Amino acid sequence: MITERMKIHGVIRGGVVVPDTHLTLPEGTEVEISFVLTELPQELQDEFEAWNRASDDAWALMEEWEQGVKP
Repeated sequence: MITERMKIHGVIRGGVVVPDTHLTLPEGTEVEISFVLTELPQELQDEFEAWNRASDDAWALMEEWEQGVKP
């Protein structure tokens, strides 16, 4: 099986990725999408910050456990 990677730029319109080119891909073609957020919605930013805080708390608990400190 030959694996060739192509990079195609596009934009989201109506929740769908629309390529900048008029390239037609065969049905069933597997794609990988990466994206760049120029502005992060506040709701998503808040969620990421909450996950980061939870992660920091979890690391602190693991460090305490490793040192034998009881919570």
